[in-house]
Amino acid sequence: MDIVISAVASELVCRFISFLSKKYSSKTHLKGHLEMLQHLLLRARTIVEEAEGRYISNSGMLEQLKTLTEAMFRGYDVLDTY
Repeated sequence: MDIVISAVASELVCRFISFLSKKYSSKTHLKGHLEMLQHLLLRARTIVEEAEGRYISNSGMLEQLKTLTEAMFRGYDVLDTY
């Protein structure tokens, strides 16, 4: 279950960041999308913090956690940019 959650969250964050940077330059749309990104990042951070508090021996799960963490930091960079 944790693998699915982290994979989905990571994919959502990556797609949303790409979508934001390519499609929307309008400030009104951008504000709404940045708020959505902020909510997604809150979810991602919650998942990462919960996973880091556990002992995980599954290498696939660790790889997904790493991917999610990297996507989360890219998302925070986007928020800092705007």
